[in-house]
Amino acid sequence: MTTTPFGSPSRQVHPRVHHVLRHIRLHDLERSQISLVRLAEVAGLSPSRLMHVFTESLGMPLRAYVLGLRAQRAMDEMAHGRSVTEAAHIAGFADAPHLTRTLRRTVGMTPREIMHRLAERPVDRAAPGFAVIPQTRRA
Repeated sequence: MTTTPFGSPSRQVHPRVHHVLRHIRLHDLERSQISLVRLAEVAGLSPSRLMHVFTESLGMPLRAYVLGLRAQRAMDEMAHGRSVTEAAHIAGFADAPHLTRTLRRTVGMTPREIMHRLAERPVDRAAPGFAVIPQTRRA
């Protein structure tokens, strides 16, 4: 394992994990396409082996990675004007309370707190992704 310019270890991503990441990106978090069984088929590995090489390659478990993507997607949807319930369903959460628990655990804020922060700052609604425009100082 080598190190990055910042001194942290860089990881070699397993080629089959690349296939899985591409599959997840292409299928936009669609539940039937990102189950462990389906992703193991895509990788050509057993589910347990996929979980091992995924964690080894990215430094985080597959389930945590997918949950993080879902949380990111939900925040993006809220930034673009969706309600918490709509954002939760679009991102693949069972309901708004599931999204709330996940956001509180992963980013330390509830959807209401996130939406309040978004209201305080302008959001580039044309740009894909969760993009908050930085405030500029006037002279």
